[in-house]
Amino acid sequence: MTVRADADRAGAATAVQVEALMEAMRMLQRTMSRLPAIVEARFGLAPNRFQAMVAIEDGASRVQDVATMTWASVSAASRTIDALVQDGLVDRRPDPADRRATLLTLTDEGQRRIEDVHAWRTEWMTEAIDGLGPERTAALIDGLEQFGVQIEDLVEAEHRTARD
Repeated sequence: MTVRADADRAGAATAVQVEALMEAMRMLQRTMSRLPAIVEARFGLAPNRFQAMVAIEDGASRVQDVATMTWASVSAASRTIDALVQDGLVDRRPDPADRRATLLTLTDEGQRRIEDVHAWRTEWMTEAIDGLGPERTAALIDGLEQFGVQIEDLVEAEHRTARD
């Protein structure tokens, strides 16, 4: 077999693998896209509110930080924060370093609600991977971590291109 034929065969195998990966990701995305509605029904947190609370939990301390971390506009993030403050899930307090700014924190109720969602998702995910066994689970985690590293730069570049 020639080098060209080997390259063609490798290219064809790669195309088949890419299609299989894309189909598996579509199936997973269809299923996972239903989770925000479940979180809203079970825990009373609309997707944008839940994302904002997770951003605050992860260190976002200003509305601009929440907007950046959730890929929302500042005005949309501000409206979401206003609703969370009104619901008693987020507190706004003056920034001692900048009197014009406010800092965001989760209230005790907000923290409890986030912890409830995280606990539910952990239980749910545990049940989902129980059938894989430890070796396949470890391989899945390793593969997803490597894939995430490989694709992250591509996604960021596409996002920058789309904004420009």
